[in-house]
Amino acid sequence: MLIHSRFPKDSQLGIRFPDQKRSGVVLYAALVVAAVLALAAYRYNDMVMSENQASNRLMRMTQARALADSGVYYAAGMLGSSASTGVANSNNLYSDPAIFQNVIVMQSQGSGQSNLQGAFSLINLDFSQQPPLSQPTLTFGMMDESAKINLNAVMQLDPTGNTLYNLLMQLPNMTDPVANSIIDWIDPDETVRNNTGAESQYYSGLTPSYMSKNGPLDSLDELLQIQGITPALLYGTDLNQNGSLDANEQNLTGSYDPGWAQFLTIYSRERNVDINGNQRININNSDLQTLNTQLQSAVGPNLAAYIIAARLYGYSSSGGGGSGSGSGGSSSSSSSGSSSSGSTSSNSSNSGQLINAVQQALSGNSVQGKNNIGSLYSLVNSTVTITAQSSNTGSGSTTGTSSGSTSGSTSPGMTTSSSGNNSTPQSVTYSSPLSDPSQQASLLPLYLDECCISSQIDLPGKINVNTASQQVLAGLPGMTNLLSNIISYRQPPETLQTNSQLYMTPAWMMIQGGLTASQMQQLEPYITGASSIFRVQSVGYFTGTKAPLPMARVEAVLDGNFGTPRILYYRDMTELGQAYPVSFLDGGN
Repeated sequence: MLIHSRFPKDSQLGIRFPDQKRSGVVLYAALVVAAVLALAAYRYNDMVMSENQASNRLMRMTQARALADSGVYYAAGMLGSSASTGVANSNNLYSDPAIFQNVIVMQSQGSGQSNLQGAFSLINLDFSQQPPLSQPTLTFGMMDESAKINLNAVMQLDPTGNTLYNLLMQLPNMTDPVANSIIDWIDPDETVRNNTGAESQYYSGLTPSYMSKNGPLDSLDELLQIQGITPALLYGTDLNQNGSLDANEQNLTGSYDPGWAQFLTIYSRERNVDINGNQRININNSDLQTLNTQLQSAVGPNLAAYIIAARLYGYSSSGGGGSGSGSGGSSSSSSSGSSSSGSTSSNSSNSGQLINAVQQALSGNSVQGKNNIGSLYSLVNSTVTITAQSSNTGSGSTTGTSSGSTSGSTSPGMTTSSSGNNSTPQSVTYSSPLSDPSQQASLLPLYLDECCISSQIDLPGKINVNTASQQVLAGLPGMTNLLSNIISYRQPPETLQTNSQLYMTPAWMMIQGGLTASQMQQLEPYITGASSIFRVQSVGYFTGTKAPLPMARVEAVLDGNFGTPRILYYRDMTELGQAYPVSFLDGGN
């Protein structure tokens, strides 16, 4: 029996189903969509990874900058503790890898970075030990700002500009017109110096026009406004200012040129204090009784008595220095000699007699000094002559004693004995203790450190003869024939603390360098042996990884400021590029 279907056949309904060969199209479409989505996911992941890397680099860059800033504050802390007196004298601030190289600040605790460390190093570009136009010695420490020429200070010390001109002309590539233009920019007048400088008449003709400053500089970059000064002259061939001639810099001239910025400053200053931070004693103080008390405590009774005698009676300098002169009360120590008429004189170095004479002279009320001392060095190799009335015994001999009693018309500090009625002037000459070879080595540094001729608290920034380069020293007054001697006798900056009192003053230039008192007097207004202003170049970086990580570099000028350090100048040098390899900074660790 045949059974018929209730439903018609597909062909009868007119429906055609696709061939079996086309049944995989949907799968292909799904695969394409999956591939597109995977690519999109990959691109998104790549973008996220790039953003993560950028974020991580930014974080590391920020950390590196913070590390470099840490170096600045670390240096300020060193100045605050070691220079609480206002001068650096208790630590070697110039070259000490133990305290200035690879100072670890942070250690990363992230996965796979347990050895990653953040550190900083302070770099000192030391020109003091190098011949002119040579690359500096790179050490780990601070740079002495007093090793440079303070343009504003020199003009203050010598408003004629002649001293500054001589100093500038010793710098590499300096010319007469540029040196005179710098002086014209700072001096207060509108007179063109030597017809080669430049004043407002020149600058008003430029586009854009401006006027001459006619005042102190506010920054070294201001020099770029002066006639003839270019960035190449100011900053030299050391484009990244790392103290060496890198490969890209050799293409400029092929030789190292530090530029004038390495020898000039506007920030140095000198506090009128001794190495312990105490105000120096002004030997021109009008109150001689107070002055005598101060000097006895600071430099001892012998030198104190001589200084007071110089103030009372005047002095004569055989060392080419200035001399004081004056009349007023006369005084003398005991002496014996022969005299038939008029005055007699004798030389004496008896400090006890001079001390007695001075004490007698100061026994009155409100004793005032009649002679000011123009230079500390003028008392070196000087003499003081004290004249008093002595009795003439009739036999040709004169006798005076310093027993403390007075007779007749004798002056304070002098007693005469008499067997007759005639009296004649008696003079006694005392030599300065500073000229005694057996005392000079101990007295001169003490005297220069404790004494001054002015009550000013802040002095114009002087040049530190211990740390200045040969280019800077060569322009000092009278230095032409002295430079080689000074260079040969001075000590490296890092060894100055071995004999701090000697080298914290210029005393070593006389004691060891053989300079005369007159030569030192000529140099006196411009030189010092101490510093309180330092420049630091701090590099922040990472160690403990082979992967290159960001590095930051900053520069700052710091004032020790008697234990309260302050930042005078700050700039970010990172944009100048990586100046030092990490292997140099961390010592290969």
